[in-house]
Amino acid sequence: MQLKHRAALNGVQLDELDERVLVHAVSEPAARLNITTANRFGGGQRVSSEQREPLDVNVTFGIRLRSSADELVQRREIFEKVTAWAMGGGWLTTNIRPGRRIYVRCAQLPAAGDLAEWASEYTTTFRAYGVPFWQGTNPSSFVAPTTKGNSKALEIAGTAPSVLEFSLQNTSTAELSEFTLTAGAHSMAFEALGLMPGETLELDHDAEGLLRIRIQSAEGAWRSAMAARKAESDDELKVSPGSVTVGWTSRRAGLLTVRCYGRYV
Repeated sequence: MQLKHRAALNGVQLDELDERVLVHAVSEPAARLNITTANRFGGGQRVSSEQREPLDVNVTFGIRLRSSADELVQRREIFEKVTAWAMGGGWLTTNIRPGRRIYVRCAQLPAAGDLAEWASEYTTTFRAYGVPFWQGTNPSSFVAPTTKGNSKALEIAGTAPSVLEFSLQNTSTAELSEFTLTAGAHSMAFEALGLMPGETLELDHDAEGLLRIRIQSAEGAWRSAMAARKAESDDELKVSPGSVTVGWTSRRAGLLTVRCYGRYV
């Protein structure tokens, strides 16, 4: 039975596991910031780092089923279905945040209590560790040729800083060894890439937000290209909401796709 709240993991709706599951609430406690400071000479402090702590999302549900002896067995089976659904974690979506998702792990399973209490509510807590923000399900992006160095503006969605990703396909007939991409004040430069014709350099992130730099061969095989990143490169191509100018240099013809998944507080 659908109410005004809905929640899904990896596209599987909680209230579709069984028609007697009712989603009562989807709630979030206040986001927490971990701020590190250092004392300044003469008094006062300066902020040396600021990091958002893991974000919790609580999903509360009930089971619309009375508690006769036979129905208690059914209530237990439904409860176990929901527990199995929650344990896997994954991409969590809700109807109150359309077009957004958050990657979570199950931090606390619901307490069964006395399943004979037919009006009981049960709460599962999900926690986003790697990227403690809601993210857009579709990125803002552009595609451009890289025959010559150039730049292009990209509109960054969201209400919190995010990171760029890109794909660079070598469309020339020769090896591509060097490439540089700059976004605002941040830059990544590569050397000795060994990117052969038809291959693609891919800079992206896994679901937990960990940076990946890989090359995909024309046949589809992957190999790491982390070692090709120059030491002076930034750790990430960080961007803030709004328009950012993305520039690049390449000595070979290529097809560049730049994208960013907006993040929301």
